[in-house]
Amino acid sequence: MGNYCSSGQTKKDKDNVSEKSEESPSYQLADKNKGKGNDVKEAPLAAPEVTSDASGTGQISNSSNVTNGCNSSTMAGGVSVDGARAQPKALQNVQSMTLSDSTANSPMTVSPPCDIPPVHQNLPQNLTPLYGKPTTNRRTDKYKKIVLYILAADDGFQTEKAMLREVFKGLNQKCQSRGFELHVADLHVQQPKGNSFDVSKWFRGPLEAQGGHELAANCLAEIARQSCDSYLIPVLFLGGTLGDPLLPLTIESQDFVAALQMAERNPAERAILEKWYVLDDKSQPACYRLNATAPPPMSSEESQKELALLLQTLIDIFSKELRDSYLTTVVEQEINNTVLISQELSKRCIWIQSTVAALKTEGQSSVEAEMVRRLANIQNDLKNQLSEKHIIRIPANIAQPQQEQFGAMLDTCLSLEIDAIIDEHVSKYSIPYCTHGVDRRLLSELEEVNRHSRVLNENCANFSTTERVREYLTSARGKPLVVYGPMGAGKSVFMAKLSQNLHTWLPDSHLVIRYANLTMQSSDVTGLVGSITEQISVLIKGVPTRCQHTVSSYSGVLKSLLESSKQQITILIDSIDALRDVDDLDWLPVTLQDNVKFVLTVCSAGTGHNLANAESRVLQRLRERIGDDSCFLYLTPFTQEQWEDVLCFGGGDIYAANGALQLPESWKKSDEKISIQAKNIIVIDRTLRQVAEKRYEADIKHAHKILYDYYELQPTVFLDKKDSATSAGTHVALLKSFIETHYKALNYDGNQLYSLLHPVLVAEQQRPGSPYANSTVVQQWLKTINNSTVPFLEKLVLTEGEDEEEKQAVDNMPNVVGFDLIMNLSIEGFFVISLSTEREEICVWDVAKCRKVRTLTGVPQPSAICPVGDYGVAVLCRREIRIIDLNEGRFKVTLKGVMNQKMPYFGLHDPAHLVCLSRNRMYVNLMNIESGDCVTTFKAGEDRFLNSLLVSGDGRILVCGDETQKPFPLLVWHLSQKKLLYDLRIPHHDFITSLSAITHEGSYVCVVAKELAEPSPNFIVVYDLQSGTLFKKWKPSCNTVSLAISQTNTCVIAGLEDARILIWDLVTGKN
Repeated sequence: MGNYCSSGQTKKDKDNVSEKSEESPSYQLADKNKGKGNDVKEAPLAAPEVTSDASGTGQISNSSNVTNGCNSSTMAGGVSVDGARAQPKALQNVQSMTLSDSTANSPMTVSPPCDIPPVHQNLPQNLTPLYGKPTTNRRTDKYKKIVLYILAADDGFQTEKAMLREVFKGLNQKCQSRGFELHVADLHVQQPKGNSFDVSKWFRGPLEAQGGHELAANCLAEIARQSCDSYLIPVLFLGGTLGDPLLPLTIESQDFVAALQMAERNPAERAILEKWYVLDDKSQPACYRLNATAPPPMSSEESQKELALLLQTLIDIFSKELRDSYLTTVVEQEINNTVLISQELSKRCIWIQSTVAALKTEGQSSVEAEMVRRLANIQNDLKNQLSEKHIIRIPANIAQPQQEQFGAMLDTCLSLEIDAIIDEHVSKYSIPYCTHGVDRRLLSELEEVNRHSRVLNENCANFSTTERVREYLTSARGKPLVVYGPMGAGKSVFMAKLSQNLHTWLPDSHLVIRYANLTMQSSDVTGLVGSITEQISVLIKGVPTRCQHTVSSYSGVLKSLLESSKQQITILIDSIDALRDVDDLDWLPVTLQDNVKFVLTVCSAGTGHNLANAESRVLQRLRERIGDDSCFLYLTPFTQEQWEDVLCFGGGDIYAANGALQLPESWKKSDEKISIQAKNIIVIDRTLRQVAEKRYEADIKHAHKILYDYYELQPTVFLDKKDSATSAGTHVALLKSFIETHYKALNYDGNQLYSLLHPVLVAEQQRPGSPYANSTVVQQWLKTINNSTVPFLEKLVLTEGEDEEEKQAVDNMPNVVGFDLIMNLSIEGFFVISLSTEREEICVWDVAKCRKVRTLTGVPQPSAICPVGDYGVAVLCRREIRIIDLNEGRFKVTLKGVMNQKMPYFGLHDPAHLVCLSRNRMYVNLMNIESGDCVTTFKAGEDRFLNSLLVSGDGRILVCGDETQKPFPLLVWHLSQKKLLYDLRIPHHDFITSLSAITHEGSYVCVVAKELAEPSPNFIVVYDLQSGTLFKKWKPSCNTVSLAISQTNTCVIAGLEDARILIWDLVTGKN
């Protein structure tokens, strides 16, 4: 491209060229991709990919994609393009200081602080759950639950199962320490042999459980249920038998007709086939079904003998392929539905195989030979699917030493699988570390709320009541709406349906929904109101709240946020009466803006000892506080006609989240097969409640009173007993006040405990009249902190005189303005220089003496600074560079020419020369500091525009980024030799040249690179400028936001967007 150097002032800046450069693609914002959330049709089943909502992978409805944090998307609400550009511009003004050995690194442009635009315009992708909009991706969530599912042919292996129970104790503690549950599911306990052919014990229920298939149906249903939301580890106990064979429930018409033709030679075989299999012409396609609903009356011995003959007939008539299709056992079905159908489960499965002698086929019946063949086939399939280390072979009669060895092997295998499952769960479901200051527990709470809403949305709500609430939401009524009704009326389902349909009625509204007592965060008023306040604060102000962790503090902030909000906000709280300390309702705002809607649900009456009065008091207090009967809406339960409509036409299974689901008693007693009974109705906790009622039916009122008194009437009974037993003093109140004040900081990082607690304890001991001054417990706390080996930053505590002077100085300043830049001065002593653009002030501070030694005022809008010599600095004032002597406090010279408005980059070449990027960004000028004249000009080429400028500490090497070429290259010049050394670039990647650093000697340069066509995080590359080759490459888990390099310390320091600072060894490349 003809890079060359020219001396003198022969070049003149051309405004038209500058204008042209500013119209280049780098100044143009890419078009926004507008999503069509309402046009996407949800799939009926969960998607196979399982990710965390907080990870930002799920799309939200009525919003567009956010790419790289720069191209903002227009959210629902009609945000203008100019408003969407505001946040990326603000982010471009953030400084990244290069902490290398040289203090003469190229400074970046520093603009005065500006207001953060409303975050609803462009929330980061991993914070999109804060909008409250349901995600379009349907997914299956996994709980922190691991199930050891036992696959077995019968109730054998009692010794081995006893060893498993012993191993389970240690594994359970291990899982609990990592926040997981561990369960064992064994449905083969006390299952006698031979029941499959006893028609008197056949189950009269669903079709798949008839004809002796009850155990198989239960096992397959348990596998499906546990696999849905838990992690399954199949533990197979299989030796020399497959257990009882099962008759096929259905046989296709053509196969049955062929079997009848084969049985014509034996009338007895044909007769028994026609007796036990009847044509089902209603099935599609038509088939012959086992006559399990109305078998002929016979004794157990007769049925077992006759059905055994039927099985032998089928084995004799069917070909090998048909036997594999129709004949099976319980353990075969379990294996097929776990190990052989799922690669994931096959990797986890552990097979305990008892070594028995090979069975001989001579002299065996056709049934026995068939079972031996099937056992050999299933064993071969297992050997092909399972890892050898997961096959534990044990003798038929295991001795005591062998039992201990078996237990150790089983414990090792299960421990490895449990560790792998926990690590997998953490990688898939963990909330990203980078939450931009938002409490991670808030994002976890939103995930639980979304999960609960998805379950509840499988139910049907009262549509007439829904329409009345829709009228409230779209009206201008300025008070909360309370929906009340009896237990089981469907209030939780009703709220879930509101959250699902809200953005159809109010597309621009943010949704804040909570289910009381769903999680620990929503179990009390303080946690619930704090969680809601923090979510709304992030949506409105862009930052979470920093108030004390008390109801009064949260309620005050919540009211002020709602009053100042310009966005539509809808708040839904379900079952407010379920909160522990809901007696005080002063936190509830009763006067709302037109753009704020508040919907609550409360139970109108309860069941059990004294519950009715307690719950009705909440409703009464709500009436007294709101004072408007029109704000209360009664939710009526479903009528029988509505239930029939739901069950007959709703389709699929119906899940009720409330155990008090009100079904007509006639439905529960009806045995005939009708459309309603064909539906599978599952009521959560109903079985548990029935067992409890049966156990305590003799004195049910007393049992209710014991439970209620322990958990509700005396919530602090344990604390009261502990306090009186240990004679706890006022230090508990001090600790409570400390936690309330520093709740946010401790929740962010518990390692700050000593840093925060130490100054509080010191201040209390020094405060006159403090009740904690002579407390032995407080003194012991302080002694423990002082003697701790854990390093921590100690907060500076001012004396009373200094504190009063500081407060008075702050009070005298009407608008406190901070500093825009702080930089070290490489002179004798310890001095730093600060710069304030708005105050037009430059100050020099003596760090050792903690005082200001120089103040220069009247400097016109200083925004960047570069040390020159011992006491001189080059200051960017508007678009000019001025040289100032800090020691004498006087202005020396102004360099000729003006800088580019957006990229006023400059750096020090030597004590007499400064390197500056020209106004049109096509040249790099070498300026004389004494005269202010341009000495030399470097040109990258025709129509090539530079977008960065780095100068090594010794002034020899100059590195610039070129935004014209694709991909963006790095241009490396040797300033002393006045020639271009390297043109560095990576195919299909762009350098983020604003994130770069160079060593003092100019030997290495590090820069952040981004792959063009991939959404993966950016990464760091280091170039050896002596050879021009790639030296090191690091890929952190998230984007890098600041960068520094030091050759003396041989390290690269990177600041990541998740608030971590990583340090790499420049030689070894290790972190």
